[in-house]
Amino acid sequence: GTSADGDNWLSSSDVCSWHNVTCEEDVIKELDLDYYSLIGTIPAEINQLITLEHMSLMGNCLYGSIPPEIGQLTSLKYLDLSNNALGGQIPEKIFNLNSLEDLYLESQKGNNWTCTRSNGEVV
Repeated sequence: GTSADGDNWLSSSDVCSWHNVTCEEDVIKELDLDYYSLIGTIPAEINQLITLEHMSLMGNCLYGSIPPEIGQLTSLKYLDLSNNALGGQIPEKIFNLNSLEDLYLESQKGNNWTCTRSNGEVV
């Protein structure tokens, strides 16, 4: 199921109970964090989510390059990284995702971007 309680992120509880994480039989299938005020880079450890089929991080403040490790998510069918501040080359390994049906990378903010945290702080 999908959790609706955002207070449990990074707690010791079962990851399948986390907000905007969808699991089937205790296996992570979807991660939907659109417009979630995420600021930072996509970590290489994203490759540990090998059962992920749907990942949407649209409309956040993600910057840096798309990590090549994302190419290890071989179950991925849907990937939306649009409306962030990502740059650099698209890693070639992303084209190894044979299950990928939908890929959205458009509308990157480039070098002159600002993001506002939920508390109003501009970064």
